[in-house]
Amino acid sequence: MSTEIDVRTCPGARRDARGAAHQAWRLALVGTLALLVAACGGGGGGSSGGGSSSGGGSSSSSGGTSPTVTVLGQVPHPTDLHAAYGSVYWHDDSATPFSRYRLADKSVTPLMSAITYPERAVSDGSYLYWVGGDNLYRTSLDGTRTDLIDQGHRDRVTQVSAAVVWDDANVYWANTTPSLACSPACTGSIRRVPKGGGAAATLTATPQVPVALAIANGFIYWEEQGAGPPSADGTLGSQLRKVSVADGSVTTVVNGLLNGLIDLASAPPGLTPGTWWTRPGIVADATSVYFTTMLPYQVLRVATGGGDVTVLLADPQAQDANYPRDLVQDDAALYWIDLDSVKSIAKGGGAVALLAGGRPTSTRLALAGGVLYWTEQTGLAGAIAALPTGGGSPAIVLSAPQAPTSLFADAANLYWADGNGNPTGAGFGALYRSAPDGSATRVLVEAATGGPFCVDQNYLYFANGATLKRVGVGGGFAERLSTEFSGDDLVTDGAYLYWYSNAVWRLPVTGGPAEMVGLGNLQSLQASHVQMDAQYVYWMANENTVQRMAKSGGPVETVAGPFQGLLTDFAVDGVNVYLAEWDGRAIDSVPAGGGAVTALTGVFADQTRRIATDGISVYWIDQLNVSRIGVHGENGATLAGVTTSSPFESGHVAVDATGVYWTEPPGGAVMEAAPK
Repeated sequence: MSTEIDVRTCPGARRDARGAAHQAWRLALVGTLALLVAACGGGGGGSSGGGSSSGGGSSSSSGGTSPTVTVLGQVPHPTDLHAAYGSVYWHDDSATPFSRYRLADKSVTPLMSAITYPERAVSDGSYLYWVGGDNLYRTSLDGTRTDLIDQGHRDRVTQVSAAVVWDDANVYWANTTPSLACSPACTGSIRRVPKGGGAAATLTATPQVPVALAIANGFIYWEEQGAGPPSADGTLGSQLRKVSVADGSVTTVVNGLLNGLIDLASAPPGLTPGTWWTRPGIVADATSVYFTTMLPYQVLRVATGGGDVTVLLADPQAQDANYPRDLVQDDAALYWIDLDSVKSIAKGGGAVALLAGGRPTSTRLALAGGVLYWTEQTGLAGAIAALPTGGGSPAIVLSAPQAPTSLFADAANLYWADGNGNPTGAGFGALYRSAPDGSATRVLVEAATGGPFCVDQNYLYFANGATLKRVGVGGGFAERLSTEFSGDDLVTDGAYLYWYSNAVWRLPVTGGPAEMVGLGNLQSLQASHVQMDAQYVYWMANENTVQRMAKSGGPVETVAGPFQGLLTDFAVDGVNVYLAEWDGRAIDSVPAGGGAVTALTGVFADQTRRIATDGISVYWIDQLNVSRIGVHGENGATLAGVTTSSPFESGHVAVDATGVYWTEPPGGAVMEAAPK
């Protein structure tokens, strides 16, 4: 398979789990009331008409023309949405998590594909092949195209290898085999993917999970970490095996006893020796396979056909945390990194050379053109260092604010990924290309899986963990703007992005350092639902109060609250703030600068959820209906019935000059009612 990643729009949006958190008995009561109201023919001031995928109507309590209800998209679990600049944007749980619906021509454009962070990458000189999550990708060397070329299963708890190896015709990678009988996964496989297209296939199943890969002379070599002590015949325990790429035949090269180096018979009475502990380092040449172990720290050699294992280096004094982390070779020598040093030894054995010592923590090593390159990490930041194989002084060729976690080198380029050790949750994860001296660095792939989002005329901006990213409204690749985000929501005025996290923060839409506009107060430690008008940024504090601060900074001002029965959402129009009460089950209005709260509606059968305003009316969604009320309490109407809903999660609602739009997460629908 080959799926082009025409990478476009924002991933994820905030999940509204407030219903699950707010007293189960109330939710049960609301569900009962919802059924009763639906059975009686409506709620919110009018009868409840169901939405129609072919444009069926809905009754209006004001007696005017009923809007036409249309399904704009049927997608898995749509959540947040925005209507702006002639389009409707939404987030869902598909492989293309952000989409744009153009109202003029009714076209839907996926803006980007969800891409997990790059774990390991290699280049064959024509393409970059890399593993991210359960996927194998191919990226052009200029970064203009990325293809998903295989999908598998990788249970990362097992430390399954993320390495990719290749020959002229194929690339190969490791998978795990899911099983209800064994969790984490106990077995795995080696997958083969043709470079020229065609179906990927399993080259061989592996009795245990592959934790390291190498390729040489028509064979794939891999290591398996055993889970228990070795058996007397060595068939149980860690293994080093090979498979022929020509006929798929499998040979065990090193067994659980290290081919006799572990002697069960010499163990003291009552003590059973454990098997050997694999490490990621494994390389092979025409005659031998070289590999490393921890506990004890060893560098070993074995003939490609098996036989006696030769110990090139054994360091019984090494501390538990110090062990070989990566291994490379040239024709004459082996090179490896451990906790804080770079070392080498001749392939035939001999003295160990300390090439660099006292280094920051190292994880990956590469070799090209007689130069060793390795990654280093200090705190969250990191660097790539370089040193000729003949020795000398190490040099830092590039520094990175997020530590590099993967590295590959050829004569022309360095390819590396950042990730900080926790890229999945933090949102860090990009694949870069640099010149060997660290210059001309460019992003080839930016991982993106989503979060809260907002839009302007040119870009969709979204939070992805601790990062802020953007993608063009016409689609394209995600671009990282900042690594300083921490919040629940995101808004923009076209010049800056704003969010709240114990303070009001802003960031230029082109990226750069985040700037604190002003500190919050103790009442707003738990803040969410950020909105803005021309002068102020607003947020909901502790789910019961709306506060604001001038965009230029200043004191925190309380607009309304606290409400004893809590709030679910609010909206602003520059004149007023409109409030959706939770237990109060009503829509209120309050001047934007604070003052008396005015009820716009009576009490509903269901709690109001999300609301939006166009300055003329306020629109809201609950479990039963999408409704509106004038900003002065006039012209109340039910615009459409909600087809699918959940007491534990709310759809979102948005409005523009012509229509009102909403999501129904349980049923996977993005809806429109127009004219509004």
